[in-house]
Amino acid sequence: MPNANLTATTRELWERTRVTEVYYAMPLYAALLDQQKKSWINGTKLKRTVIKDTLESLAQSYDINEALTSGKKTIYDTLEFDWKRWQLPVSYTDEDAENTGGGDAAPVDLVAGLIEASRHGARIKLNQMAYATPAAGAAKKDFLGLADALDHSQSYGGKTRSASTNTWLQSVSLDGTYTDQDDNITASIANFRKIRSACQQYAPGAKPADFVAICGSDLFQAFQSQIEARHLYVRTGETPLAGYGFNTINIDGVELVEDPSLNLDLNNGTSGNGDYTPEWLFMLHKPDWELRLHPDRALVLTDFVWQGEQTGGKDESLARVMAKGNLVCWRPRASCWRSYATA
Repeated sequence: MPNANLTATTRELWERTRVTEVYYAMPLYAALLDQQKKSWINGTKLKRTVIKDTLESLAQSYDINEALTSGKKTIYDTLEFDWKRWQLPVSYTDEDAENTGGGDAAPVDLVAGLIEASRHGARIKLNQMAYATPAAGAAKKDFLGLADALDHSQSYGGKTRSASTNTWLQSVSLDGTYTDQDDNITASIANFRKIRSACQQYAPGAKPADFVAICGSDLFQAFQSQIEARHLYVRTGETPLAGYGFNTINIDGVELVEDPSLNLDLNNGTSGNGDYTPEWLFMLHKPDWELRLHPDRALVLTDFVWQGEQTGGKDESLARVMAKGNLVCWRPRASCWRSYATA
């Protein structure tokens, strides 16, 4: 049977730590939180009217006696996304509760174990979705990922994309063809700056802090090696001990973040094939991204319910972490994904 004290303690600890121990424990979601790009909003769909074009083609240079031209362009369109749902079951048996040593009054050990296991499971699930290979959005049950938004050939937000269709919704293409995403690129400071400049072109008012770059450990270490040649030893205190090393890289004001989860080859990919996450390099314009969560299911932990009363149920108490939302980009134009970056 559910232990009322354990239920209350577990829910209270989950609610108190889910932001710091789940979202902030992952580099991508921490960056969005720092930019305040996480929101709790309801509704039947995720929709936004976005600007897809500018008016420069209507501009006219003219002589004093020349008639002034007029014209009209459609500069707005609407992106639309579905809510996505996932859940994480959390359970315990009476034997689990009895073996914690805490007793009915203070089942601290079991609570800590359940919470840490739940946080770890939620982090893994969120990372797997964020770094999944692109797929047709309507058929995908998971939250959309970075590659879904930035892939040059996948439909997004209800719009078809190709090298010649809806290029306003494409992410940055370094050669302008929208076919170069899988081409090999070296993880060099020169190429980092090239990507940053290309992204900046479509976000003219953006500051360096509005961008974040994300990669796995191999690429991060390649950038480290290049920067080490410019890095000075620092003497610490009065002793002849030199301080050396760094774990954060800032290139021209843009933070480069190491995300170890990319090392895990989350998609069971093949090197050079575009699906091998250790070779993925992202440059994101953070103001365009949003983690949208439904207020009723924003990683909410339900009460524990004894399953023995259910048909076919087991003698265990079960709760669920419930999530409903999506990760969306309202303007992929100022972000970039390179799927084949090497050291």
